Amino acid sequence: MTIQELAEQETLLYSEIIELCQPQTPKIDDRLKQIFAEYREVHQAYADMANVDIEALKRGLFIQWYAMTEPSYLTGIDGINKQDSEKIIQVLKEIVAARHFDYELAWMLTYYLNWPFAFEIYNNFKDFDWSLINGEANSLPETIDREAMKQRGQMGVYLNSLSRFRNSN
Repeated sequence: MTIQELAEQETLLYSEIIELCQPQTPKIDDRLKQIFAEYREVHQAYADMANVDIEALKRGLFIQWYAMTEPSYLTGIDGINKQDSEKIIQVLKEIVAARHFDYELAWMLTYYLNWPFAFEIYNNFKDFDWSLINGEANSLPETIDREAMKQRGQMGVYLNSLSRFRNSN
């Protein structure tokens, strides 16, 4: 799948998970399990592309963070593969150590670290040198391109939901 096809898949899964937020039935439970499995596949695809596509790295990292900070019945994300997650953290470490990250990844990391427990389960996180991004982006930017975010899967949906950003394109 291409990164755009993955974003479209995420949008479909997210839309469906929102519709399923109602009293549980066996049919809804079965569909939730299926969505969780499909989201694992999306995350795996991002992990497979993370070392060659920084956008895939950002999205895979978001999924890992979001899976730890929000309930699965609201996100559709549950039980992502730890090996794929470790792969994303390893690529992240390499990019940060080589200082090949962009401003957006720096502020995303700074934001995610407000919930440090979200990454403590990863072996590759334990010796991560966060000082390499200190000073690069200590806070969220004033604006984001909301239209572009609509094309970035659930990460874009989440970032567009933050009231921190002024409306801009």
